[in-house]
Order: sequence, then C-alpha cells, then structure tokens
Amino acid sequence: MQLPIFPLNDGKQFTLKTVYSIDRFSWGDLLAYLEKSGAVPTQPSITAAERTPHVLIIDEINRGNISRIFGELITLIEPSKRASADEALSVTLPYSKKPFSVPSNVYLIGTMNTADRSLAGLDIALRRRFIFKEMPARPELLDGLMVEGIDIGQLLRIMNQRIEVLLDRDHCLGHAYFMPLKDEPTLDGLALIFRNQILPLLQEYFFEDWQRIQWVLNDHRKNANDRFVYQDERNIESLFGKDANASSNNLPWMINKEAFDRPEAYLRIVDHEALENESKATREAAYPPYLIRQMPSGSIDVLLEGQRQSPALPHLRKLAEELDVMHIYDHGGPLNTRELGRKLIIEIEASEP
Repeated sequence: MQLPIFPLNDGKQFTLKTVYSIDRFSWGDLLAYLEKSGAVPTQPSITAAERTPHVLIIDEINRGNISRIFGELITLIEPSKRASADEALSVTLPYSKKPFSVPSNVYLIGTMNTADRSLAGLDIALRRRFIFKEMPARPELLDGLMVEGIDIGQLLRIMNQRIEVLLDRDHCLGHAYFMPLKDEPTLDGLALIFRNQILPLLQEYFFEDWQRIQWVLNDHRKNANDRFVYQDERNIESLFGKDANASSNNLPWMINKEAFDRPEAYLRIVDHEALENESKATREAAYPPYLIRQMPSGSIDVLLEGQRQSPALPHLRKLAEELDVMHIYDHGGPLNTRELGRKLIIEIEASEP
C-alpha cells in the first residue's frame, strides 16, 4: 500500500537525498497515520512489557475549568478509547493538523482538597472517568517523632479528633504540614509551622470563631502562659460606665506569641495536665521584685511578687535594660523569651556576691 507523505510532512515532498532528516513528525505520528489509514507496518510495534508507564498529575483539579483542561480529551482518556484499544479514537490537533490519541501507558492523577470546594461541583463526565480515592491525614507517619518531648503524631491526632467533632473530617489537618520536622525536629521549626500554617488555617476554617480555635488547641484548659489565643481583659465599667449594658463576650482576642516558644503549650494541647508534676524549676535567679525561672523543658517563667506574668517577654526586656544586658541578636533581631531569660539568669547569678 502506498500512502501520500504530504499530511505528515506539512504538505512537502521528500527530496532525493540518501539520508533525510525528518523533523516534522515523530515515529508515533507515523504509526498513528498508518493505523488510521488501515496499513500495518512491517516492523512489529513495541510490546506492552516495554511500554514504560507515564504519570501526569493535575494539582487542584477541582479548582479548574474541566472543559478547558481536557477539551476533546475527556473522551480519549477512557480505557476503551485509548490507542490500540478495540474502540480506539483519535482527534486531529487544531494547529498541527496531526492525529492525536492517548496511549494506554499514560496515567492521569488529579488532586483536590475537599475542604476548599465540594465534590458536587465536579463535572459528571469527570466523575465517570476517574476513581475517587480519599487520602486522609496519616498521623501514624509522625508517631515517634519527638520535639522537646512532644509526640508530633499524637499532637496531630488529637487536634484532628477535635476538628472532626466541631466541623467534619474534610477539614482535618494534613500530616504534610509536619513532615519537615523529620529532617529538623526543633521547637523553632514546630513554632514556625503553628504560627504560619496551623493557626491561620484554623482561623479560616472557623471563620474567626476564636472560642472554637481555643477548643481545638485546648487553650481553654491551660494556664495563661501556655495559651496560643486568649481574650483580652478590659474594665468594661471604666470604659462605658455603670449604666451601660455592654457584654464582656465581645472583648478582642489576642495571639500569645510567647506560647509558640513554650514546649508546654504543645504538650498541653494533648493533655492539659501534662508536666504538672514537673513544675520545679531547674534554675532560677531573683532580682526583686522579679523571679526568673527556667523550667525542665527550657521555657522561662517570670514571677512578679509571686505572680506569674504573661506575657513574660516585656518584663524580661525591662530587666535587660535595667541590667544593661543586650536583648537583640548580633544580626539585629530581638531575642525570644527562652534566650533572653537564660541570658538574664546568667547575668544575675554572676552579679551575686
């Protein structure tokens, strides 16, 4: 059988060369052209065992316009319509005018977050061509990962159990947020994850309902120093007078930045009574009326006339100024509570007779 080469070669004829460089079409284009024309090539095609699987991943597929993503391919990706299948189909590409079909060794994976958009919005045609598999959070991948005594797997598991009760399972936190801790299991890394990812995500999930965020973090059962979020205290009577019927429930909510640097704050997400038997300080220094205590976890407590102060950092900075102690790093950033507290304890101990 003789077939014209013009459709494949952009309407051009071959010249009489001994060796001709073919750059206008590929071997696959030639095979597809032959099959479409009913011709069988003399060279046997590649066996199924030699066909290497290829995977195409479409991230956040439910956020896209399905008709624009797939177009006519929505039919070609069906197993029965793939190349070499019994009901194989192909389309002519609009620009190159070449035939195109989807090989059987190409696998399509679409990812989505069901908390962002319901599956009900997906095209029915897409539902019939894909298998939907739930990928829930896997806290067991984090079990045994310890950061300053904090079991990260158990931490994620408990938070997700509370989120399931308050919202639903689709809003559970993924284990991927905490996977970087496998390489660097540090408190600073955990604080960064909570400050920049977990807390903003909870704000979005609960639409700024801070009381529910407190419940997820167990803050309502912690002492003041270990709460990530707390409600500011203000004297309603001094603001509005005795006759005003203003409710204290509308007081603003605040984020306790110091809690992110306290291992106790994370430990008490799981158990609010954790470390109650470890309240004895490992090191302390008195600078009346202040007492600075370093706890077994490394966190710092500041007591003013016997009362624990929260937040502690402003008091530590005040003491640093009085004792002429630098409270910034060499690069210019401010020392955190743990670093400044340890530095002040050393300074006070050195000044004692």
